Amino acid sequence: IIAIIAGGRYELATVIPKIDRRAAALIVLATKITVLVTILSLALYFFDSQISLFYNDDQISYFLPYVSIAIALVSFNSIVSQWLVRNKLYKAISFSKITQSISLNGATILLGILGYNVGGLIFGWCFGFLTGIVIMLFPFKKTFVFSTFSTKELISVAKQYKDFPMINSLHAFTDIFFSQFLLFAIITREFGMIYLGLFFVMNKYIKAPIRLIGSAVGQVYYKEANENYNANKKVLPIMLQSLKIVSFFALPIMLIVFFFGPTIFSLYLGDEWVRAGEYAQIMALPILFNFLVSPISATPLIFNRQKTAFIISVVGYVASLLAIYIAVKLSWSFKEMLILFSVTMTIYYLYLLFWYIQLSISKK
Repeated sequence: IIAIIAGGRYELATVIPKIDRRAAALIVLATKITVLVTILSLALYFFDSQISLFYNDDQISYFLPYVSIAIALVSFNSIVSQWLVRNKLYKAISFSKITQSISLNGATILLGILGYNVGGLIFGWCFGFLTGIVIMLFPFKKTFVFSTFSTKELISVAKQYKDFPMINSLHAFTDIFFSQFLLFAIITREFGMIYLGLFFVMNKYIKAPIRLIGSAVGQVYYKEANENYNANKKVLPIMLQSLKIVSFFALPIMLIVFFFGPTIFSLYLGDEWVRAGEYAQIMALPILFNFLVSPISATPLIFNRQKTAFIISVVGYVASLLAIYIAVKLSWSFKEMLILFSVTMTIYYLYLLFWYIQLSISKK
């Protein structure tokens, strides 16, 4: 939650300026903010006893210092990759992600075998992210012109792109707060840890292709769509091409999940995970539209409609929470609740998709 906004989201604005020096100033600004936030996050260590008491787990206090490391790694990963996106170095980003995934999972498995347990998961994760950043630093150093920026220059870009820390940061925070904190907390409270585990595992495996494919297509779309916008050309053709590519992967995956979800989860994870496959069937439609919307989600940034995007997301999340609340009040089963939640999220993602398309045809 902290890491996603640690750079003030200024790195996301890097592809927008026509002048390279102003883009570089945004990178420097995001880096300085990240360093400051990382240092401030060390204060969590002084609340170790309170945090351990809240989670009823004394071990957590031992791992608190790694929160700061994680914040720095995630934020710097985003900063460096956005500069590579500006320079269209997509192969370098892809190679970095592959290397990061291999090193993260390889280190995690090795440390697990060596008996590091939870520590192995954390160390492996840190090692994977660090490896990915190091890989990207080689092309970064070749394209980034290191120079001194005056305070006046940094303040200038900070003011020009103030919507990123003021609105986009809040939007990003809301997204992750709802999807990874509030939703899980409600499921745990109202239905129990077993249902949370089934829902979490389903979510993790089904959304993995979205993160992989959607991120790759989205980076290309953001850069090229922004160039078209600045050149006073239509963004719609690039958007449709991105949707076509994602649909090529999304439709077969979701059809397989819809028809064979329980069988797939049972074969891969064991018979006790059949219900996770049933929940995947229920969530197939909203996840499909999430799959389509994810790569073109930078559209409001391009058209400077971040405020509207934030309002729409809040309305969508409130509606989905209301659906869960209704199901709980009516004493519905978890499966029945999930159906209502699925319908609500499908409508939300469909609205987003049509709104993005409408924005893309609003300027030549």
